Amino acid sequence: MRLKTLLNTLNKNTICNNDLHRLAEKRGAHIDYAPLPQTSAVALKLGEHFFIGLDCSIAENSAEERMLLAHEIGHMETDAFYGMRAPAAVRTAAEKQAERWAVKKLVPKKQFIRLLKQEKQVWELAEHFNVSEAFIRKAFYLYFECGMQDK
Repeated sequence: MRLKTLLNTLNKNTICNNDLHRLAEKRGAHIDYAPLPQTSAVALKLGEHFFIGLDCSIAENSAEERMLLAHEIGHMETDAFYGMRAPAAVRTAAEKQAERWAVKKLVPKKQFIRLLKQEKQVWELAEHFNVSEAFIRKAFYLYFECGMQDK
């Protein structure tokens, strides 16, 4: 009975990986899995077309896939792209924009606050949102130490 309750809670409160795939495809992105040993994921913009590549060693429907895909969609949604020879400051800014978008999408602030008030542990929050504990810590940092808004 507890497992069924947990699954129902996850289904009601979190966006699933399939929803992320649909969002990317709705925005016109083509997603493909390929060997990407140097990087786990990449987003490319070629003209008006978007491509997201995910390393084929990443387990489908995993928290890792979820976080990587949200980050790459974040590049697309914020138009935060850069070239291979871009200065470090440009790359850092684009990566921050993509990561902030991913946090807002995967860990909505209102829901996060509600669970924090219930004194949930980091691992419980990570399970609830289907992300890593490090991602939960990043969400906490961005929302409460940097003052990021959930808009």
